Amino acid sequence: MRTVIEADCTVTQVCDTATATDGSGSPTSNTVELAVASGARCKPEVTVNKEICTVSNPHACGPGGAGPWAKKSPVGLLQLPGTAYWRITVTDTGPVEATGVTVDDPTTRGCQAAGTFDLAVGASRQIYCNSFLLALPLKNTASATFSGLNEPPGTPPTTSAPSSAIACSLLCILTKES
Repeated sequence: MRTVIEADCTVTQVCDTATATDGSGSPTSNTVELAVASGARCKPEVTVNKEICTVSNPHACGPGGAGPWAKKSPVGLLQLPGTAYWRITVTDTGPVEATGVTVDDPTTRGCQAAGTFDLAVGASRQIYCNSFLLALPLKNTASATFSGLNEPPGTPPTTSAPSSAIACSLLCILTKES
């Protein structure tokens, strides 16, 4: 007997018992239980969006702050030394929950303070952090590492595509950094 499961990312186990009818009666097999490993189509799709606050007001640039936020700060916003306020938005667009999500931001270690978290399908989490800058321009890049719900043990985590934002100064006019 063969059991076929159509692609359903929520199936993690299959139980089956075979039955038959013949001249000697109705024999029944032992129940077989098998774990089901999710396929490539059943992995989370996690994106990261790194932004910089375009005003120098800590209240506008903190958790729940209105910003505004952009991929590059306006020229002249940040002085040397100065503080840049960053926002990282991590989103899971599905089809399954992302588990063990961690943010990697080697330039601004404070952005990693979010720890490890899970993201349901369609959910987002925003991380706010800041860094003291001694040199500009600064391109700050972040990514996220995660696993999928119900992945088999030993499956290595996946890393999202990186996302960057730039803290700018008057030097940005002189460079071709974008």
